Amino acid sequence: MANLFAITDFYRLAFPGLLLLFYVACWLAVGRDPRIGNVAPRYEPPAGISPGVARYVLTGGSDGTTLAAVLAGLAAKGVVAIQPQAGSYAVSLLNSSPILLPDEASIIETLFNAVSTVQPYADSKTAIVGAASLPASSPQASDSQASNISRSSVAASIRGNGGLSEMVGAGSGAAVGRSPLPESRVVIDPLSGPTIKGHIDALQETYSKNLQGVYFRQNFRYAGIGMAATLAWALFTAATLDASSSMFITFWLFMFTSIASMVIGGIWTSKPTHPSAKQRVARVLVPVLFFGLPGAVIYFAALPRSHGFVLALLLSVVLNSIFFVIMRAPTPRGLLILQQLAGFREFLLRVEQDPLDRVNTPEQRAELMNRFLPYAIALNVREGWGDKMASAFSDAIVER
Repeated sequence: MANLFAITDFYRLAFPGLLLLFYVACWLAVGRDPRIGNVAPRYEPPAGISPGVARYVLTGGSDGTTLAAVLAGLAAKGVVAIQPQAGSYAVSLLNSSPILLPDEASIIETLFNAVSTVQPYADSKTAIVGAASLPASSPQASDSQASNISRSSVAASIRGNGGLSEMVGAGSGAAVGRSPLPESRVVIDPLSGPTIKGHIDALQETYSKNLQGVYFRQNFRYAGIGMAATLAWALFTAATLDASSSMFITFWLFMFTSIASMVIGGIWTSKPTHPSAKQRVARVLVPVLFFGLPGAVIYFAALPRSHGFVLALLLSVVLNSIFFVIMRAPTPRGLLILQQLAGFREFLLRVEQDPLDRVNTPEQRAELMNRFLPYAIALNVREGWGDKMASAFSDAIVER
């Protein structure tokens, strides 16, 4: 048993050590985020930043919370109504006439197959609407086909001057509006992973095509150098091992654990404020099943005389995955938006109800809650139905 844990080729661990030095030097040079100083409460979100874009700037990608925030933003504008329905969410198109930002328009298109008038993002001056194919078996696809909803018919429907009469806030349930038309109502089932992924893909494509390089630099080339160096070192070392199929085993282990690490990174970096039990289990179980277990099989069975090499390869994959994420750095514009979002989040966290009661009428408070709730979801502040919706969508798929 002692031989199973003995490391006779300990010197091979020098490679991940050198890889770490390379990454630290690159991170210090281009990837380290500037420190945000004292945060003063800000009473409005940054101008031109939608809830979805706020989430994108904050996390660098799109996830279930992004989708929940965009939907809540559309509900606050009176474009859709959202009603929890036996674990799913019924989304009804109330008004297709408002001018929408590209991320909002992309969700209206993937949900209802409707084309909206699009306003360019203020910082990029572009208005490209991303689209993603939904599976033919998805509820949205089948509902649209059954109802024969066309782009023109939906765009021409419901142009009244109403909207949401209220959005029930903390801890309650739904965006309530005028009676929806039957042909403009779809149900989002959080258990339908491909469907949720289709919506998130549309959002991510929208952000990538419009905002790439505007708010942050990904610096992927440094992680690419590290991954290429790891693969080259691993294959070269494998060729020198006295073991059958060592090249194939090494290549498989590198590719499988690298892909698994990206998925694990998405799970660990993308979660709502109050993760569900399923998410907590996934955060522990996925790394064990898709990283630890394959590594253990190779360590104990496939390459039993090269323990140092297997450990070095696994450590290198972990380093590649970590720095793939943390090498992202904000641009000057991105840093300004992050500072403003931090101030607005501070306001959402600390605002007291009494001063609002004295200053605002009930109607004004309801309007304020409607307008700010999507940002509270995006910034991981608001509990209640929005957080539950974000948690449910994140359970279905994690997309970065």
